[in-house]
Amino acid sequence: MATDKLKSKFQSGTEKIPPPKSKRRKIFDDDELDELRKLAKNHARWLRVVYFPSLAVSAVKINLKAIQDKREKLEAVIRVSIASIVAHAAHEGQFLKADNKPYIEHPEHLASKFEDPWGKVIALLHDVLENSNLVAEFLRHKDFDFPKDVVNDIQLLTHDKNMPYLDYIRKIGTSLRAGRIKIEDLKHNMDSSRAIPGIRKEHDMYKRGECYDIALAYLRAIQDGKIRRGSSVVEFLAAFPEDYLLAEREDMKLLSPEKKVQYRAEQLYVARRALMYMSTEYGAIQNLWDPAVKNLIKEKRLPPPQQPVQTSADDMLLHPA
Repeated sequence: MATDKLKSKFQSGTEKIPPPKSKRRKIFDDDELDELRKLAKNHARWLRVVYFPSLAVSAVKINLKAIQDKREKLEAVIRVSIASIVAHAAHEGQFLKADNKPYIEHPEHLASKFEDPWGKVIALLHDVLENSNLVAEFLRHKDFDFPKDVVNDIQLLTHDKNMPYLDYIRKIGTSLRAGRIKIEDLKHNMDSSRAIPGIRKEHDMYKRGECYDIALAYLRAIQDGKIRRGSSVVEFLAAFPEDYLLAEREDMKLLSPEKKVQYRAEQLYVARRALMYMSTEYGAIQNLWDPAVKNLIKEKRLPPPQQPVQTSADDMLLHPA
């Protein structure tokens, strides 16, 4: 009887339907891992026979160069298909925090941003090691046959929760390809239009966004050749204030001049706390960041830091995923 009353409430619209419960981490047992390997192997074999019958005939020796080129392209496409199978298995039962859609839609969105098949593979698999008990060695198995450099980039994109977030971003910055994928990942995670009211608080996006903005500016500078791969995050922020400290974000453009000053002041406060909590570059923060900020304040290009009024200081900290 109670269940019927609850159903009628949801159907009448008087109560919000509760979000689906997301699995925190997909745990495969040994039998499931074997089944996944077999599925990948059989799927690859089927694709080779269906889409390129000539590759299944070992006796073909006409125009070997053309056949080899087509084979390499086909094998890359097959890896994308296999990566999709692995990603669907690893993210089964998981939902996105922002909008409660199936988690698989996130890696599929990232994959759609890349033409290169290996970029698609990494995008599809960028969260599988973090969200399941799959390990890199599993992806190197001959039934998957992902290249070593592709698996290495997937490992770079996997966030070890014991590593401060901005140290993790610096690690990603050692690979241009991993950096490009992380940039698209950050942009998708920062898309506030995906947030459902009541599911994710507005200030949650604000806190998370500060670290994400630092990461975006840093990774873009590496892609543009401004700084060396793996350079210090804090050193970059101090050396190129126009890329982060003085950059005008989209959400600032509609603010009044007074509100922009307040925004900048709060941003400075939150950014320094984020750097202290989410990196291990403490010396660089004191020796590079602080003097650079003081000079910009002295030149009246930045206002003095100000604690945000809408939340407490402790509440302004968030450890991004």
